[in-house]
Amino acid sequence: MTVSMSTNDENLGYRWWIKVRNAPSVSSQIPLEAALSYPVCAQGELRFFHYAVSNGQIVRPFTYLRATLPDMEVVELIIDRHGKLFPGLPAEPGVYGVTFDRERRIALLNLIPSLAQKYLREPAGETGQTFLRLFNQSVPETLKPFYEALNPRFFQWLSS
Repeated sequence: MTVSMSTNDENLGYRWWIKVRNAPSVSSQIPLEAALSYPVCAQGELRFFHYAVSNGQIVRPFTYLRATLPDMEVVELIIDRHGKLFPGLPAEPGVYGVTFDRERRIALLNLIPSLAQKYLREPAGETGQTFLRLFNQSVPETLKPFYEALNPRFFQWLSS
């Protein structure tokens, strides 16, 4: 599936993230203080999860969410009430351990439209390398397996 969208809007990725975070089907069921993950590209969609941080400790991600490209319509929201959403991953991921940087978050999010357009059709190239650098600076080590579980193929593609 080819995603047709304009990637000239430098804040498009951030606006997509805000749209998903504030979607009525999401905001009516998820506490505002829950953190929404960075998106992970998949074929024709973006995938996310929610997690919480309490006293510097990450609480296991408790949602799985899919939104279509490019309109960001939430087509699936699974809320995990029994800790079975990410089988084989740690029940309590651990210490948050990274310093939040709003500018870095926005820069990372704004790479997503370009990556989504390229995904599996061409190499990720420089955009993919920049994404990985910002991702590694922004995401706690203990959450990385949860991101990879959203779509392992995306991370393989970024690294190739």
